[in-house]
Amino acid sequence: MAFLERKGGEAMKGSLKAFYSPREFYQEHRHVTNGFVVFLLFVILMVNSRMARNYVKAVPADEILMLVVSALLSGLVTLFLLSFIVKQTSKMLGGEGKTAKEHRMAYLWSNIPQVIGLLIMGVGSIFLGMKLFYPDKEKYWNLMTNGEAVAVDICWYLYGAFNIWAFVNWVINISELERIRKWHAFIAVFCAIIVLAVVITPLLLILSLGM
Repeated sequence: MAFLERKGGEAMKGSLKAFYSPREFYQEHRHVTNGFVVFLLFVILMVNSRMARNYVKAVPADEILMLVVSALLSGLVTLFLLSFIVKQTSKMLGGEGKTAKEHRMAYLWSNIPQVIGLLIMGVGSIFLGMKLFYPDKEKYWNLMTNGEAVAVDICWYLYGAFNIWAFVNWVINISELERIRKWHAFIAVFCAIIVLAVVITPLLLILSLGM
């Protein structure tokens, strides 16, 4: 029992490095290939991709399967497209040309801070229900108390802050992976996000509105 508690404490301490020492955290975990760990990281990406793009519409219970499928597709497109663009761009900026798999893992590991952001949204949804996700802004803002409106804003601001934290981690990961300057890594990551936003997001939004 003591051994398990010690191991659990070490794992927790190691995970916290993603918040206060992302460079060291990535160096320690970049070669992890455990399938379960990769699956959990991808689930985080799936959930976050749907939160970021489709919070404007509440999903009825009978469309849960469609939500899961669209989250899976959204997660896969996001993971592979972003990693591919960053890989190509970073190589043009003087990177070592690491493999696509290494770039995907660098991106997945950068999403650790989003766990906190998603937990905040989960707790917020328990107390605020669908008001938190704006299925009908005019209807719910009229029904909200001032306290609820403030709580909704706080949840989304914190969620956004942890997404920014994940972005910073991603830049650091790419800088370490490709051995390039951080501002070069920033350019590579920023270009990938712009391409995703311009090319992919409108298509996913159209699909979500048609659900």
